Amino acid sequence: MWIRFLRAASAYTLGVCLIVGGSQLDWRDAAGQEVTIQQMVDAAEPGSVVRVPAGVYRETVWIPKSLTLSGEPGAIIEGEDRYRWIIVAAHDVTIEGFEMRGSVNERYRGGITQNVGGVSYNRLTVRNNTLAGASYAAIATWLGSGHQIVDNVIRDNGALGIRIDSGSGHYIAGNTIFNTNQAELWDAGWEAGGIKVSGNDGGAHDILIERNDIFSNHGAGVWTDVDSNNVTIRANQMHHNSRAGITVELSFDARIHNNVVWENGYAYHEWGWGAGIVVQNSSNVEVFDNIVAWNADGISVISQDRGVERWNTVNNIHVHGNTIAMVHDGGYNTYALGWLEDWAGPLTSEPAANGAWGNHYWLTTADGADLRFRWGDSYYFTLGDFMTTPGEENAHYLDSEQKDALLSAAGVPVTR
Repeated sequence: MWIRFLRAASAYTLGVCLIVGGSQLDWRDAAGQEVTIQQMVDAAEPGSVVRVPAGVYRETVWIPKSLTLSGEPGAIIEGEDRYRWIIVAAHDVTIEGFEMRGSVNERYRGGITQNVGGVSYNRLTVRNNTLAGASYAAIATWLGSGHQIVDNVIRDNGALGIRIDSGSGHYIAGNTIFNTNQAELWDAGWEAGGIKVSGNDGGAHDILIERNDIFSNHGAGVWTDVDSNNVTIRANQMHHNSRAGITVELSFDARIHNNVVWENGYAYHEWGWGAGIVVQNSSNVEVFDNIVAWNADGISVISQDRGVERWNTVNNIHVHGNTIAMVHDGGYNTYALGWLEDWAGPLTSEPAANGAWGNHYWLTTADGADLRFRWGDSYYFTLGDFMTTPGEENAHYLDSEQKDALLSAAGVPVTR
């Protein structure tokens, strides 16, 4: 069924739409004149698929109803001096297929966002887009449940690629995120890098982050923070980020596994902060079967006094089956595996039940040549001595041939 929408006394023709099965809109311009995406959205019924033809659209799009907004090849939303590309004010909205570039969103906000006036919405899906040039984050969500951010290219944004603040059941997968915060306008120790998940408003629960390629960001690759609960970070690649590849901070019930993490952390690597994987003031965390190579440090577990009992508990952290390869710089603050604590906390106490086993190491210097392991206040130059503590058991060194085979299979350079 073909329907023509016309607006009298208007310079715009809303064009022709094809309704397929009562739910799908396929827009074409009838008179060759400009049609705004907002006009298409306004005319669509809830549940529609609105197809946006190729062209450059200089606007902020407000979506107040459940629908799919689908850009055809060449559909570009140009932010220019606008604060947002898209504002989502409805449940069950999908945004796909666009190139979006250049928004001047303020701190903690995204070029795409799904909260309006303190009201959040559920099940936002953002997929198969290229998002570039947002002043802060390309995508920022607040509360809500069931958001899916998948298979996007997210590049050259001001502070973050993706920012998730609270909510539950979010899925972040298959994204390529690079070159954020390259101007270093945002503090990488506070919030910058590839993906940041935090639970500032009631926690962030049941988060799955997988199969992302996150690199060349000034900040962490992936960072969970402030009451993030039941988080899985798996099968990602994190490389050449200025801070840690993966940071799990103030988080609970996390699983970090089968990631490939290399050449991260060189901008800030004192006291283990430059590790490929950092677990800080968190509990019930499993770190296993990761490739961690050529980072400023290997894996660091850190306990500090954060002033809140649940964050200071720091128990049931287990590090096992990881491959750690690194260049040792000969200093006293370079750790292949470090359990680090700067206060009278519980990190190495028996009730905390923290420990490691079965990890594999390769370092450029010989065993015993330099400090490389730490268990609380105790420093270790040899793996044998370190294995007398719960900080490591049943570990071994790889020879160069074994190291090369493992790294090559993971797509990691065999040397730095």
